[in-house]
Amino acid sequence: MFGNALKFGLCSASFFLVSQAYGLDRGWEGTWSGPCQGSQFLNSASIVIGNPELPSFDWRILYPGQSPRNYTMRRTANENRFELDENNGIVINNFLFGNCLIDQFQVGQSRIDSRTCLTNNGTLTFEVVTAGVTPYSESRSGASVVRDFQIRDRYVCTMSLQ
Repeated sequence: MFGNALKFGLCSASFFLVSQAYGLDRGWEGTWSGPCQGSQFLNSASIVIGNPELPSFDWRILYPGQSPRNYTMRRTANENRFELDENNGIVINNFLFGNCLIDQFQVGQSRIDSRTCLTNNGTLTFEVVTAGVTPYSESRSGASVVRDFQIRDRYVCTMSLQ
């Protein structure tokens, strides 16, 4: 019973998210900067976004005291999927749902989820959550197995267009 309800909820949520998705537009373009909360190591960040209507465009993340992370974002045949090319052989898929680009990937012993969202009030939010790759706990209900992962860090940056 729990499994069927969970499957229906996930399918319904997926349909809703996909039906609400649309492409990036020029409203994302520019230099976004602002304070970050939640991390003891990071107090601000910037994201520089090139013209997102082009097939590929600049996507640069700037953290104080670190070298710029100069990426290239590429459109794909799927209007809701973009590829973030780190220009070193690593390419991370990003998925657009509504006004949010979302990715999830693993590097070494870390799982990383990030969301970059253009809000209705003209700000860009950038949220990063880092977790371990070893399940923290596991539970079962019939044939369903649920594993959760310990969150190690989370920060949210609220940025304004400069």
